[in-house]
Amino acid sequence: MNVSNYKSNTYHNVDRIIIVFMIVVSAIFISLLIYLSPINFIGKNTGPIKLYYIDHLSEAHRIIIDEFNKEYKGSIEVIPIDLSFEKFSTNERKELLSRALRTESSMIDIFAVDQIWVERFSKWAKPLSVYFDKSELDQILPVALKMCYVNGELYSLPLFLDIGVLYYRKDILRNYPEYRDIEGDSYNFTWDDIFYIKEKYCKNKPVYVFQADNYEGLICNLFEIEGGLIGIVDDFYNFRLNSTGFIQTCNFVNNLIYKYKICPEEVLVLKEIPSYEYALNNDIVFFRGWLSLVKANKVLGRDTLKFKYVGFTRTIYDKGKKSFPILGGWNLMISKSCRHLKEALTFIRFLISYKSQRILKDVEGYLPVIRSIYQDTNYVNNDRVLRFAKNYLNIGISRPMDKNYTRISDIISMKTNQYFKGNLNFKEVVRQILNDIEKIRNRNIPKN
Repeated sequence: MNVSNYKSNTYHNVDRIIIVFMIVVSAIFISLLIYLSPINFIGKNTGPIKLYYIDHLSEAHRIIIDEFNKEYKGSIEVIPIDLSFEKFSTNERKELLSRALRTESSMIDIFAVDQIWVERFSKWAKPLSVYFDKSELDQILPVALKMCYVNGELYSLPLFLDIGVLYYRKDILRNYPEYRDIEGDSYNFTWDDIFYIKEKYCKNKPVYVFQADNYEGLICNLFEIEGGLIGIVDDFYNFRLNSTGFIQTCNFVNNLIYKYKICPEEVLVLKEIPSYEYALNNDIVFFRGWLSLVKANKVLGRDTLKFKYVGFTRTIYDKGKKSFPILGGWNLMISKSCRHLKEALTFIRFLISYKSQRILKDVEGYLPVIRSIYQDTNYVNNDRVLRFAKNYLNIGISRPMDKNYTRISDIISMKTNQYFKGNLNFKEVVRQILNDIEKIRNRNIPKN
């Protein structure tokens, strides 16, 4: 497998994505229009109120929706619309959803967004502060709730959390005497460990895989690498990209790939799931991922069995520094055009209830957003992921709450990816990024 093949496939996929987008959006609205045919507008509809909910529909989502529809049979029915993680990248989902909402159709009631999209999507959503009192909001973890506001107004509720981790192959490390006894999340790997293992045991193959394609995953990795190297992420967080921190981080990543061969060149075209598959298929010792992958390994195809040998721990950092894992997660918003607000609020409360949060965790591995789960000592003590997450979430770093974040992030990921591929020199990358950011800041550019 080489980068040129990956690149070719990537370019061919552009047309496929456009076609898929048109098919999906058309199918969504045509099917809904058929469902809401004129007969529903003649006389009074005596059936249950129908709520249209757009999200990635995992098995856990389907179980929860079925439970809700049974409990509210005859009064409310949730109709799910699937934007699958397996079919669409995070960026593709963002564009699909924004284009659908731009029509202001009343046939979208509730939709799920990446927590960093909340401000961007708030113009299509109802403000929710008046519907949730302090006692309800106090039940939600602060790290999840803080990503739900826009200028002090509550616009979303968290559905689940996630956080970056380092995965490692226990079966491979057992062949290295210095690391033979590592188990669980008790050992934190530094860059010294990574370089040592590469030099002593893996001279002719890479030892670390991360996601460096042109998408949000690259930004998450750059945040974590800068924090782990320097001890702060202020420069990146505030988009000071001509700073020492950003320069050092990009130079370090470039050297990981080309100078030290720590990472394969293929990382430059790898997103989430393909990166996991690549790491497992090629028996790479370490790979960066999200903690929810512990349950999501069922999507990894023929090498799923290898996942039983995979451990997880804190993201890599330099000796004398600390881990800077990025927080992730998905939030729920109610469309501004929703005609059934009371029922939509009922469904959202159902989704963040103890029962539903347990289903999301037990079936899919999604991290709960409510305090009561983490306060359930018996449950937490019997779940290695929750034991780890309970404290690890507290050191997680949120990405900037900036109204232009998604625009700026798209620019940074595109330009830095081009730099790592050798298509732009670094000075030109920084110049173009800063120039584009200035245009965004100083001009009233309509948001997508």
